[in-house]
Amino acid sequence: ELLKSDPAVLSAFKLTNIAMLLQQMCTKEIKKRELIYSPELNKITHEGVYVSPAILYQEKIDVVPGKKFGKWRAFQIAFLVMSLEGVTKPESDDREIVDLIWFPTGGGKTEAYLGVMAYCMFYGRFNTSDDTLPANGTVAIMRYTLRMLTTQQFQRASSLICAMEFIRRNEEVFGIHIPGTQFSIGLWLGGVASPNTIKDAKADISNYKLGEIDGNPLVLTECPWCRSTIGRFNGILPSKAARNQTEWNRMRLVGITTRETDDCPRLHCPDSSCSFGKEDDQTWLPVEVIDQVIYQKPPSLVIATADKFAMFAYRPEAGALFGLKIINGSQTQVAAPPSLIIQDELHLISGPLGTMYALYEGIFEKLSEFNIGEKIIKPKIIASTATIRSANQQVMALYARPEVQLFPSPGLDMSDSFFGRYATGEDGSLSEGRLYLGLFGSDYGSILTTQTRAFASALYAPHFFDNAAQKDPWWTLLAFYNSIRELGGAKTLFDADIRSRLKYLFNKDGIPSEKRRHLRIVEELTSRLTQPEIVGMLEKLNTSLERNPEACFDACLASNIIEVGVDIDRLSIMAVIGQPKTTSSYIQITGRVGRRWWDRPGLILTVFNPGKSRDRSHYEQFHSYHRRLYERVEPTTATPFALSAIKRAVAGVFLTWVRQFHADIYRHEEIIDEASHACDLLIDRCRLILAENSEDFERSKSQLEQLFNSFRNKLISNPQKWEEYPPSPGISYLMLWPGQYYSNGQKNIGFEVPTSMRQVDTTSEFQIPDNPQ
Repeated sequence: ELLKSDPAVLSAFKLTNIAMLLQQMCTKEIKKRELIYSPELNKITHEGVYVSPAILYQEKIDVVPGKKFGKWRAFQIAFLVMSLEGVTKPESDDREIVDLIWFPTGGGKTEAYLGVMAYCMFYGRFNTSDDTLPANGTVAIMRYTLRMLTTQQFQRASSLICAMEFIRRNEEVFGIHIPGTQFSIGLWLGGVASPNTIKDAKADISNYKLGEIDGNPLVLTECPWCRSTIGRFNGILPSKAARNQTEWNRMRLVGITTRETDDCPRLHCPDSSCSFGKEDDQTWLPVEVIDQVIYQKPPSLVIATADKFAMFAYRPEAGALFGLKIINGSQTQVAAPPSLIIQDELHLISGPLGTMYALYEGIFEKLSEFNIGEKIIKPKIIASTATIRSANQQVMALYARPEVQLFPSPGLDMSDSFFGRYATGEDGSLSEGRLYLGLFGSDYGSILTTQTRAFASALYAPHFFDNAAQKDPWWTLLAFYNSIRELGGAKTLFDADIRSRLKYLFNKDGIPSEKRRHLRIVEELTSRLTQPEIVGMLEKLNTSLERNPEACFDACLASNIIEVGVDIDRLSIMAVIGQPKTTSSYIQITGRVGRRWWDRPGLILTVFNPGKSRDRSHYEQFHSYHRRLYERVEPTTATPFALSAIKRAVAGVFLTWVRQFHADIYRHEEIIDEASHACDLLIDRCRLILAENSEDFERSKSQLEQLFNSFRNKLISNPQKWEEYPPSPGISYLMLWPGQYYSNGQKNIGFEVPTSMRQVDTTSEFQIPDNPQ
């Protein structure tokens, strides 16, 4: 009825379907084009023929139903249609409900909320009038918990944004004029993963050009539209007499250019045939990864880690993401705030992270609110996960919203909820799925021996398959370890023990040396890698045995960084060393392989440690545990108004709010008034989450009021600056960076304000006394 009655809704819905089709074509049909050096052209170019979603859309639209793209899964289109009213009508009751997409790993949750996000951005352009704020600011924020997940989803969402921007630029092709400026996407991760400033970006690009660092500092490794490689060509220097190293370094970096107008590095497609391949303001890739540029011109969609939001206290200019701008020392609303918040992998927003996140969330929700008459309009929240329990309690703790809508609903029959059902053959028998094999080497004396035997066998068997296509799913062994320490110990096994065992197996079967498999590439995928290195590792893991046998991994040793976000469907075999701490983690980790279950089901080798009682218990209950795996998922916890959490985080929460309204630290009375307002907001939120008359509420309220009084007293002590990094001795600050040295006098005036949401407990640290005796 809404689609029939409102032309703007219908137009936005049509464009959403076209954009999602173009995005599917890009990610599922177009192959990546690698960089090559062309002696004839004397330049770096790309292998193969240029293909883009626009070409496929115009030439192959009639055969789309037979392709891998062009179709919604039933629950995806149902979720989009059911979300229309809540996104379209701000005053709708659906706006207050937290929608939780609950579907197994690899089921298509991402496309479901990407569709809603695209509709929200399209509709915002049509729903404009003289009395509304412009919708050219940030419309949607997608928050993730791990760098790995953020990076993968950034590549995927960039393809959708490029599709939307292509439609906006080519209204003569699609027949609909879209008002406003370009659609764009921003990656907001911070200095470890992407540059904070233009100056940092230029320095990183210069080092990358010279080969001093690996991985594109601007994150993107390929054009999101046509999949032409972006970055540095690593081939050898051509032997042309005129070529020198400096010229070669300049030539071999493609897709990154500094524009003359503001000297800001920008991304464009290296192929000039591409719609995003010209070096001008109209055809740059609509992608920003530099914090400074994101603040100057907020993108339509911002992808960030939840941790990054703690930096709002230190970077008040980030308020631009909520349509705010400080002008002449006071805050002004210059654009509409985000109307859609997407939280992927909700089960990971728990424990210390969930506790801190929930305290800050009250401020961010308030910054996203706007009024229609006397009604306060909040942003729509969509969350997704494959593994959660007690979702109502977690959503209440995080978002202070009592209503949660699980979608799809479980149904009456666990084998068929209409939107999802067990896969069966024509005869009704269950199809092959992921197979779990428990290994318990109690007689070996060491789990390292068990690993050596199991890994060598797993690497030995695929060698005898008929061709590269059959070998590829089993060629790369993905091994998960619960700790970096255990992973480091296992790394040495591949250097010696496993190679020796593999040689023994070939000798036993009389295989000549020239026909044997030799281990060549064994890498680790852990948090010790930089962001560009992580991106490069994902690219390499995607390299199949058919495409490039010399570059295909033999093994990849990973930590819990792979728990979510690794969507590499060529992988089918994994080893899990030791039972992970939670069932949720176990399901998510093992869901990384066997994602193409219809033609290459996954095999999980779970290696139990006989020396650990928990591992022995899981091995003894192996069958019963795996047959009821999802039932064993543990409830998540978040306790935002625990006293220790309040003590650690509340100064950062106050300052996150205050610094969105005031740039001048000397405006004491006004700052105290705003901090008082922030304290009231937290008390109101605490009243919603905890029973108002309970002892917990009274205790938390008392702690909040006490800390507000402390905040007021320290502000009246006249700190000279908000903060400075690195801090200078002799200057008083209101905000103290964690991990920096401050004198007792500085500590008496300032608060330590967290830069991360990962830690709630207090820390122990060495202190250097001012007058050591």
